[in-house]
Amino acid sequence: MSELTAAIDLGGTTVKCAALTAEGRLLHHSRVPTPKTGRGDVIEAIAASMQKLRSELAVSCGEDVAALGLGSPGMIGSDGYLYGEAVNIPGWCEFNLAETVSDRIGLPVTALNDANAAALAELSVSADSRTLALVTVGTGIGVGLVIDGRPHAGRAGAGGELGHLVIEPGGRPCPCGNAGCTEAYASARAVRELAFEQAASWPDSESAFAALLRTGGPGTEEHLILESLYRAVRNGDPFARAMHEDFCGVLARVASILASTIAPDRVLFGGGVMGSADLIIPEIIRQFGTLVMRHVHDHVQIDIAQLGADAGLIGAAKAARLKTL
Repeated sequence: MSELTAAIDLGGTTVKCAALTAEGRLLHHSRVPTPKTGRGDVIEAIAASMQKLRSELAVSCGEDVAALGLGSPGMIGSDGYLYGEAVNIPGWCEFNLAETVSDRIGLPVTALNDANAAALAELSVSADSRTLALVTVGTGIGVGLVIDGRPHAGRAGAGGELGHLVIEPGGRPCPCGNAGCTEAYASARAVRELAFEQAASWPDSESAFAALLRTGGPGTEEHLILESLYRAVRNGDPFARAMHEDFCGVLARVASILASTIAPDRVLFGGGVMGSADLIIPEIIRQFGTLVMRHVHDHVQIDIAQLGADAGLIGAAKAARLKTL
């Protein structure tokens, strides 16, 4: 049996594909745009990526892959079924993802939530850890769980959906249709919206960051607002510091819930907002200490995720190896 495992990391914009060796090296990376024209075209993009990968492996080393691990947005159960809808991929709802792709490509397929895949990858570089939570913070908030060395999907794939935990009943609207969710306060999208909303209450004489927002200086894209925010935090801007503390406070609450429920060895934070992790992680740790018992605080390590953009591929392949090899 081949020691190579294929991996697909499916996102709202890109389908990434690679093979993972038994030693943990990724081979033959590729990426193509995620089709926006329905489920069938996404399945075909996955199949085409796999065909290209297998052809390249046949030429480079004369081997094929034994199985495919597929990380995808959405609530995916341990049976590979996608429950509900992944809103960023049209038509990506209510079907058995693992079976559908397996039938199309003729290989065993293990499908799991993309955050769970990334968490499994992070576990492989987290010494002495068996239980780990990964909080990914970008346009939305995702939580990946690995318990006793295995990804934890929960019933109907809903394990770890803390991005949609209501922390402020009747609060800010969330894209999920509810109000007051974590994601409505601590995602990159929420930080952008809150920055513009709250800038109005800060006079120019007190906050250069608020003045900049009122002139449209940093632009309106999420990453530009975050970059400007954390430049202002470093410069001691009081409005920026208040936003930073509120943002980290919500993430500390997420960490405290995870620490008090699954008791992980580590809670890791990753995603696009972590470019200023040197400021964000210490503030999360500080506020986390006010939210949990001392015993819990002393036995949970909070840190930044290590593997970056490759985590989804590595974890998807590892999930397939756990299940099929």
